[in-house]
Amino acid sequence: MNTACDWPNAARVGPAAPNPLSEAEVTERVRASLASPLGYPSLLSATAPGDRLAVAIAENLPQAGPATLGAMLACFDAGVSPDSIALVGRAAAMERATLFLRSADEQLTETVEFVTHEPTDEESTAMLSVTAEGEPIRLNRVLFEADVVLSLGTTAGAGGNPRSDFLAGLYPGLADSQTLRQLELEDVEKASDHIHDAVWRLGLGLAVALLPGQGGGVGDIVAGSPDALRKEIRHRTRKAWSVDVEKPADLVVAELSGPGPLQTWQALAAALTAAERFAKPGAPVIARSQIDLPLGAALSRLVEDDSPERIERQLRKDRMPDSAAVLTLAQVLDRRPVFLESALQPQLAEALGFSPLADEYEVERLVGQHVSVVVLPDAQFVLPVVRR
Repeated sequence: MNTACDWPNAARVGPAAPNPLSEAEVTERVRASLASPLGYPSLLSATAPGDRLAVAIAENLPQAGPATLGAMLACFDAGVSPDSIALVGRAAAMERATLFLRSADEQLTETVEFVTHEPTDEESTAMLSVTAEGEPIRLNRVLFEADVVLSLGTTAGAGGNPRSDFLAGLYPGLADSQTLRQLELEDVEKASDHIHDAVWRLGLGLAVALLPGQGGGVGDIVAGSPDALRKEIRHRTRKAWSVDVEKPADLVVAELSGPGPLQTWQALAAALTAAERFAKPGAPVIARSQIDLPLGAALSRLVEDDSPERIERQLRKDRMPDSAAVLTLAQVLDRRPVFLESALQPQLAEALGFSPLADEYEVERLVGQHVSVVVLPDAQFVLPVVRR
């Protein structure tokens, strides 16, 4: 991928984010964090002999294998036997974790229980409680029946979306399909309150959060109680990803970083939201990505309609997966031209409302047509700051 260094009219405005950790470092940092968590006793102090422990693995967890290994080693350090541990997650996360664990040590997986969560399987969930609004809280039954639940989550989902909450991999990630729909398009703060209320009712005391680093890797790891983590993550995220907006540009190039699991519609929506803050009103944005995802029902709305108001009404009625991201994309496309470099077929990108770019040469050609250009690396994580 070409960089701003090759474009004399472009300024690359990168945040002070940490360098990515290696697989071995992720494993050791997760293990060490559970020995001295924030606002909570160590895993050794929090468990008793014979306790059944469930580890909830977020669907979008980066380095899922090394992180899960670190959690398991911490469990062993605390005296929890392998046959008392259940790993619970959605199919993609479980596949990544299982392959890594088996390659690391086949014996680790012989007695540990692997539970793949399917939101549409009502028999695999149990009603925990109800929300303040009277809505049922249903979670995977294994979590409900465990003595101790440990959450492995991340904030790398997408900024400005409920799924970016570090506990969202547990709830609603391991809830039923109805709960997943209810949180779609809900205000981010309100959705976050629902998430933390649900995990409080579950009795979750200890969680691990993997925070993004440069290039979409894992840059930081912290463990603790949900309340302590909420405050600490906010502090670390602002320190790592805040970028001052000095002067709006004629063109903004937003680069999405990270492997396939991070190349999502939510990430694209977050990247474009950040890019808009650096662009002049109506100025174009180039999104450089590797997105190659099938269209869900929500994305199809962009093909069928170009009115953000009508799209929002329909999405709020249907509450489908990706609804929040689709609404953001529709609003951005209504305000300015968006050029998209991706792995999508050009006809599909164009049908969604984007102007497709085939390669970096087309990107370079567009960059050369503008006087001032800002390039945002890791754009889906950037937090623009406008100084008054």
